[in-house]
Amino acid sequence: MFIVLLVSGLLVVAAIQLFHWLQSRSTLPNLALHTRHVLVTGCDTGFGRRLVLRLDMMGCNVFAACLTESGSSDLAEKTSERVKTLLMDVTRDNDIVRALKVVEALLPEGEGLWAIVNNAGVFGPPGPAEMMTRKDFLGPLQVNLLGMTQVNRCFLPLVRRGQGRIVNTTSVVGRFALSPTPYVASKFAAVGYTDMLRRELSQQGITVHSIEPGAYNTNLLDDDTLHTALTTVFDAAPQHVQQVYGADYVPKMMSALSYMKRYMVSKNPEEVVDAYVHALTSQRPYLSYTVGANGLFFFWPLSLLPTRLADWLVSHLMSDQQP
Repeated sequence: MFIVLLVSGLLVVAAIQLFHWLQSRSTLPNLALHTRHVLVTGCDTGFGRRLVLRLDMMGCNVFAACLTESGSSDLAEKTSERVKTLLMDVTRDNDIVRALKVVEALLPEGEGLWAIVNNAGVFGPPGPAEMMTRKDFLGPLQVNLLGMTQVNRCFLPLVRRGQGRIVNTTSVVGRFALSPTPYVASKFAAVGYTDMLRRELSQQGITVHSIEPGAYNTNLLDDDTLHTALTTVFDAAPQHVQQVYGADYVPKMMSALSYMKRYMVSKNPEEVVDAYVHALTSQRPYLSYTVGANGLFFFWPLSLLPTRLADWLVSHLMSDQQP
Protein backbone atom coordinates (compact mmCIF):
# COMPACT_ATOMS: atom_id res chain seq x y z
CA MET A 1 0.00 0.00 0.00
CA PHE A 2 2.82 2.39 0.92
CA ILE A 3 4.58 1.74 -2.41
CA VAL A 4 1.36 2.41 -4.32
CA LEU A 5 0.86 5.72 -2.50
CA LEU A 6 4.49 6.68 -3.04
CA VAL A 7 4.37 5.93 -6.78
CA SER A 8 1.04 7.73 -7.09
CA GLY A 9 2.45 10.78 -5.35
CA LEU A 10 5.52 10.83 -7.59
CA LEU A 11 3.32 10.55 -10.69
CA VAL A 12 1.17 13.48 -9.51
CA VAL A 13 4.28 15.60 -8.86
CA ALA A 14 5.69 14.66 -12.28
CA ALA A 15 2.39 15.54 -13.95
CA ILE A 16 2.29 18.92 -12.24
CA GLN A 17 5.88 19.65 -13.25
CA LEU A 18 5.17 18.63 -16.85
CA PHE A 19 2.07 20.86 -16.93
CA HIS A 20 4.09 23.77 -15.55
CA TRP A 21 6.84 23.17 -18.11
CA LEU A 22 4.37 23.11 -20.99
CA GLN A 23 2.76 26.33 -19.76
CA SER A 24 6.18 27.99 -19.46
CA ARG A 25 6.79 27.35 -23.17
CA SER A 26 3.98 29.77 -24.06
CA THR A 27 5.43 33.21 -24.76
CA LEU A 28 4.06 36.71 -25.17
CA PRO A 29 2.94 37.63 -28.69
CA ASN A 30 5.65 39.47 -30.65
CA LEU A 31 3.38 42.48 -31.04
CA ALA A 32 3.05 42.75 -27.26
CA LEU A 33 6.83 42.57 -26.84
CA HIS A 34 7.30 45.50 -29.20
CA THR A 35 5.06 47.64 -27.02
CA ARG A 36 6.71 46.80 -23.69
CA HIS A 37 9.52 48.57 -21.85
CA VAL A 38 12.20 46.91 -19.72
CA LEU A 39 14.79 48.43 -17.38
CA VAL A 40 18.11 46.55 -17.11
CA THR A 41 20.90 47.51 -14.69
CA GLY A 42 24.60 46.72 -15.01
CA CYS A 43 24.74 46.95 -18.81
CA ASP A 44 28.38 48.01 -19.32
CA THR A 45 29.60 44.43 -19.73
CA GLY A 46 28.69 40.80 -19.15
CA PHE A 47 25.18 39.42 -18.86
CA GLY A 48 23.51 42.83 -18.78
CA ARG A 49 25.08 44.00 -22.01
CA ARG A 50 24.30 40.70 -23.74
CA LEU A 51 20.69 40.87 -22.57
CA VAL A 52 20.21 44.39 -23.95
CA LEU A 53 21.61 43.35 -27.33
CA ARG A 54 19.29 40.31 -27.39
CA LEU A 55 16.19 42.29 -26.39
CA ASP A 56 16.97 44.92 -28.99
CA MET A 57 17.11 42.21 -31.68
CA MET A 58 13.74 40.94 -30.44
CA GLY A 59 12.19 44.37 -30.83
CA CYS A 60 11.79 45.20 -27.15
CA ASN A 61 12.16 48.74 -25.78
CA VAL A 62 14.97 48.85 -23.24
CA PHE A 63 16.26 51.34 -20.70
CA ALA A 64 19.89 50.22 -20.28
CA ALA A 65 21.45 51.54 -17.07
CA CYS A 66 25.25 51.71 -17.24
CA LEU A 67 27.79 52.64 -14.60
CA THR A 68 30.24 54.41 -16.94
CA GLU A 69 30.07 56.88 -19.79
CA SER A 70 32.20 54.59 -21.95
CA GLY A 71 29.90 51.62 -21.34
CA SER A 72 26.85 53.73 -22.13
CA SER A 73 28.23 55.21 -25.34
CA ASP A 74 29.57 51.88 -26.60
CA LEU A 75 26.21 50.18 -26.05
CA ALA A 76 24.35 53.06 -27.69
CA GLU A 77 26.50 52.66 -30.82
CA LYS A 78 25.64 48.98 -31.12
CA THR A 79 21.89 49.17 -30.57
CA SER A 80 18.86 50.68 -32.27
CA GLU A 81 16.70 53.62 -31.21
CA ARG A 82 14.66 51.16 -29.11
CA VAL A 83 17.48 51.18 -26.54
CA LYS A 84 17.86 54.24 -24.33
CA THR A 85 21.08 54.20 -22.33
CA LEU A 86 21.37 56.09 -19.06
CA LEU A 87 23.91 56.41 -16.28
CA MET A 88 23.12 54.89 -12.90
CA ASP A 89 25.29 53.83 -9.99
CA VAL A 90 22.97 51.57 -7.99
CA THR A 91 24.84 52.40 -4.77
CA ARG A 92 23.80 56.08 -5.06
CA ASP A 93 20.20 56.97 -4.28
CA ASN A 94 20.48 60.24 -6.21
CA ASP A 95 21.51 58.33 -9.34
CA ILE A 96 18.52 56.01 -9.02
CA VAL A 97 16.07 58.89 -8.56
CA ARG A 98 17.63 60.75 -11.51
CA ALA A 99 17.30 57.63 -13.69
CA LEU A 100 13.69 57.24 -12.60
CA LYS A 101 12.87 60.74 -13.80
CA VAL A 102 14.51 60.00 -17.17
CA VAL A 103 12.51 56.79 -17.57
CA GLU A 104 9.25 58.49 -16.57
CA ALA A 105 9.87 61.24 -19.13
CA LEU A 106 10.61 58.76 -21.95
CA LEU A 107 7.77 56.31 -21.31
CA PRO A 108 4.66 56.81 -23.43
CA GLU A 109 1.97 58.63 -21.46
CA GLY A 110 0.08 56.37 -19.11
CA GLU A 111 2.37 53.36 -19.66
CA GLY A 112 4.52 51.60 -17.10
CA LEU A 113 7.43 49.18 -17.14
CA TRP A 114 6.97 45.58 -18.15
CA ALA A 115 10.00 44.53 -16.11
CA ILE A 116 12.99 45.48 -14.01
CA VAL A 117 16.05 43.28 -14.48
CA ASN A 118 18.45 43.77 -11.57
CA ASN A 119 21.65 42.53 -13.16
CA ALA A 120 24.26 44.88 -11.62
CA GLY A 121 26.69 42.95 -9.42
CA VAL A 122 30.23 42.80 -8.06
CA PHE A 123 32.28 39.84 -6.88
CA GLY A 124 34.15 41.40 -3.99
CA PRO A 125 37.50 40.31 -2.58
CA PRO A 126 38.36 36.60 -2.36
CA GLY A 127 39.96 35.08 0.71
CA PRO A 128 38.99 33.64 4.11
CA ALA A 129 36.32 35.36 6.20
CA GLU A 130 38.88 35.99 8.94
CA MET A 131 40.71 38.44 6.68
CA MET A 132 37.61 40.36 5.59
CA THR A 133 37.01 43.86 6.95
CA ARG A 134 33.71 45.72 7.20
CA LYS A 135 34.61 47.52 3.95
CA ASP A 136 35.14 44.19 2.18
CA PHE A 137 31.59 43.15 3.08
CA LEU A 138 30.04 46.51 2.27
CA GLY A 139 31.09 46.49 -1.39
CA PRO A 140 29.10 43.39 -2.46
CA LEU A 141 26.23 44.21 -0.10
CA GLN A 142 25.88 47.75 -1.47
CA VAL A 143 25.61 46.55 -5.08
CA ASN A 144 24.26 43.00 -4.97
CA LEU A 145 21.64 43.59 -2.28
CA LEU A 146 20.99 47.22 -1.42
CA GLY A 147 21.32 48.45 -5.00
CA MET A 148 18.68 45.91 -5.98
CA THR A 149 16.34 46.87 -3.14
CA GLN A 150 16.56 50.58 -3.90
CA VAL A 151 16.06 50.19 -7.65
CA ASN A 152 12.98 48.07 -7.00
CA ARG A 153 11.65 50.48 -4.39
CA CYS A 154 11.90 53.47 -6.73
CA PHE A 155 10.71 51.82 -9.95
CA LEU A 156 8.04 49.55 -8.45
CA PRO A 157 5.17 52.03 -9.08
CA LEU A 158 5.99 51.88 -12.81
CA VAL A 159 5.99 48.07 -12.76
CA ARG A 160 2.68 48.12 -10.89
CA ARG A 161 1.24 50.39 -13.56
CA GLY A 162 2.41 47.96 -16.23
CA GLN A 163 1.33 44.87 -14.25
CA GLY A 164 4.76 43.49 -15.01
CA ARG A 165 7.50 41.53 -13.33
CA ILE A 166 10.75 41.93 -11.43
CA VAL A 167 13.77 39.76 -12.26
CA ASN A 168 16.53 39.71 -9.64
CA THR A 169 19.97 38.25 -10.32
CA THR A 170 21.01 36.20 -7.31
CA SER A 171 23.36 33.18 -7.54
CA VAL A 172 23.68 29.47 -6.82
CA VAL A 173 25.97 30.48 -3.95
CA GLY A 174 22.93 32.19 -2.47
CA ARG A 175 21.65 28.64 -1.89
CA PHE A 176 24.92 26.86 -1.15
CA ALA A 177 27.83 28.78 0.37
CA LEU A 178 31.19 28.52 -1.36
CA SER A 179 33.80 31.30 -1.04
CA PRO A 180 34.27 34.27 -1.15
CA THR A 181 32.31 35.10 1.98
CA PRO A 182 31.27 38.73 1.24
CA TYR A 183 29.85 37.70 -2.14
CA VAL A 184 28.08 34.68 -0.63
CA ALA A 185 26.60 36.80 2.18
CA SER A 186 25.25 39.34 -0.30
CA LYS A 187 23.71 36.62 -2.48
CA PHE A 188 22.09 34.77 0.43
CA ALA A 189 20.56 38.08 1.45
CA ALA A 190 19.45 38.74 -2.15
CA VAL A 191 17.70 35.34 -2.29
CA GLY A 192 15.88 36.04 0.98
CA TYR A 193 14.87 39.51 -0.18
CA THR A 194 13.62 38.15 -3.51
CA ASP A 195 11.53 35.45 -1.81
CA MET A 196 9.91 38.01 0.51
CA LEU A 197 9.28 40.52 -2.27
CA ARG A 198 7.62 37.82 -4.38
CA ARG A 199 5.28 36.90 -1.53
CA GLU A 200 4.45 40.51 -0.74
CA LEU A 201 3.58 41.36 -4.35
CA SER A 202 1.87 38.11 -5.31
CA GLN A 203 -1.61 39.57 -4.83
CA GLN A 204 -0.86 42.76 -6.76
CA GLY A 205 -0.46 41.26 -10.22
CA ILE A 206 3.35 41.56 -10.07
CA THR A 207 5.57 38.49 -10.29
CA VAL A 208 9.13 38.28 -8.96
CA HIS A 209 11.74 35.90 -10.35
CA SER A 210 15.24 34.85 -9.34
CA ILE A 211 18.00 34.14 -11.87
CA GLU A 212 20.64 31.99 -10.14
CA PRO A 213 23.67 31.51 -12.41
CA GLY A 214 26.42 29.09 -11.62
CA ALA A 215 30.04 30.10 -12.19
CA TYR A 216 30.71 31.74 -15.57
CA ASN A 217 33.97 32.99 -17.02
CA THR A 218 33.05 36.68 -16.96
CA ASN A 219 35.08 39.75 -15.99
CA LEU A 220 34.19 38.99 -12.35
CA LEU A 221 36.57 35.99 -12.50
CA ASP A 222 39.45 37.65 -14.34
CA ASP A 223 42.75 36.14 -13.11
CA ASP A 224 44.63 39.42 -12.75
CA THR A 225 41.75 41.05 -10.88
CA LEU A 226 41.41 38.08 -8.51
CA HIS A 227 45.17 37.91 -7.87
CA THR A 228 45.39 41.62 -7.10
CA ALA A 229 42.38 41.48 -4.78
CA LEU A 230 43.60 38.36 -2.98
CA THR A 231 47.10 39.81 -2.50
CA THR A 232 45.65 43.06 -1.16
CA VAL A 233 43.47 41.21 1.35
CA PHE A 234 46.33 38.98 2.50
CA ASP A 235 48.83 41.85 2.85
CA ALA A 236 46.31 43.87 4.89
CA ALA A 237 45.68 41.02 7.35
CA PRO A 238 47.42 41.12 10.74
CA GLN A 239 50.77 39.39 10.86
CA HIS A 240 49.54 36.63 13.17
CA VAL A 241 46.72 35.81 10.72
CA GLN A 242 49.16 35.69 7.79
CA GLN A 243 51.30 33.24 9.75
CA VAL A 244 48.34 30.93 10.33
CA TYR A 245 47.55 30.71 6.60
CA GLY A 246 51.16 30.70 5.46
CA ALA A 247 53.27 32.83 3.13
CA ASP A 248 52.29 30.65 0.15
CA TYR A 249 48.55 31.16 0.69
CA VAL A 250 48.04 33.46 -2.32
CA PRO A 251 49.68 31.19 -4.96
CA LYS A 252 47.93 28.12 -3.51
CA MET A 253 44.57 29.88 -3.61
CA MET A 254 45.13 31.10 -7.16
CA SER A 255 46.04 27.55 -8.18
CA ALA A 256 42.79 26.26 -6.68
CA LEU A 257 40.77 29.00 -8.40
CA SER A 258 42.49 28.21 -11.70
CA TYR A 259 41.57 24.53 -11.30
CA MET A 260 37.94 25.39 -10.54
CA LYS A 261 37.76 27.76 -13.52
CA ARG A 262 39.16 25.08 -15.82
CA TYR A 263 36.78 22.29 -14.80
CA MET A 264 33.76 23.90 -13.13
CA VAL A 265 33.13 27.22 -14.87
CA SER A 266 30.48 27.24 -17.61
CA LYS A 267 31.68 28.54 -20.94
CA ASN A 268 28.46 29.84 -22.52
CA PRO A 269 27.13 33.08 -20.93
CA GLU A 270 24.24 33.09 -23.40
CA GLU A 271 22.62 30.45 -21.16
CA VAL A 272 22.06 33.17 -18.58
CA VAL A 273 20.65 35.50 -21.22
CA ASP A 274 18.28 32.71 -22.28
CA ALA A 275 17.01 32.49 -18.70
CA TYR A 276 16.49 36.26 -18.56
CA VAL A 277 14.57 36.19 -21.83
CA HIS A 278 12.38 33.32 -20.68
CA ALA A 279 11.59 35.16 -17.44
CA LEU A 280 10.64 38.24 -19.47
CA THR A 281 8.67 36.63 -22.29
CA SER A 282 7.04 33.47 -20.92
CA GLN A 283 3.39 33.78 -19.97
CA ARG A 284 4.14 31.61 -16.92
CA PRO A 285 7.85 32.03 -16.13
CA TYR A 286 9.58 29.99 -13.46
CA LEU A 287 9.96 31.60 -10.04
CA SER A 288 13.65 30.69 -9.97
CA TYR A 289 16.16 29.63 -12.62
CA THR A 290 19.29 27.62 -11.80
CA VAL A 291 21.51 28.26 -14.81
CA GLY A 292 24.59 26.40 -16.06
CA ALA A 293 25.90 22.87 -15.77
CA ASN A 294 27.84 23.55 -12.56
CA GLY A 295 24.76 25.12 -11.02
CA LEU A 296 22.49 22.23 -11.96
CA PHE A 297 24.87 19.34 -11.29
CA PHE A 298 27.16 20.67 -8.54
CA PHE A 299 25.74 23.54 -6.50
CA TRP A 300 22.06 22.55 -6.55
CA PRO A 301 22.64 18.91 -5.52
CA LEU A 302 25.03 20.05 -2.77
CA SER A 303 22.34 22.38 -1.42
CA LEU A 304 20.11 19.34 -0.84
CA LEU A 305 22.67 17.41 1.22
CA PRO A 306 22.64 17.23 5.03
CA THR A 307 24.70 20.13 6.40
CA ARG A 308 27.44 17.98 7.96
CA LEU A 309 28.00 16.07 4.74
CA ALA A 310 28.05 19.27 2.67
CA ASP A 311 30.54 20.82 5.12
CA TRP A 312 32.77 17.75 4.87
CA LEU A 313 32.80 17.88 1.06
CA VAL A 314 33.57 21.60 0.91
CA SER A 315 36.28 21.37 3.57
CA HIS A 316 38.02 18.67 1.52
CA LEU A 317 37.57 20.68 -1.67
CA MET A 318 39.28 23.61 0.04
CA SER A 319 41.77 21.52 2.03
CA ASP A 320 44.77 22.93 0.17
CA GLN A 321 43.83 26.41 1.39
CA GLN A 322 43.32 25.50 5.06
CA PRO A 323 46.03 26.31 7.61
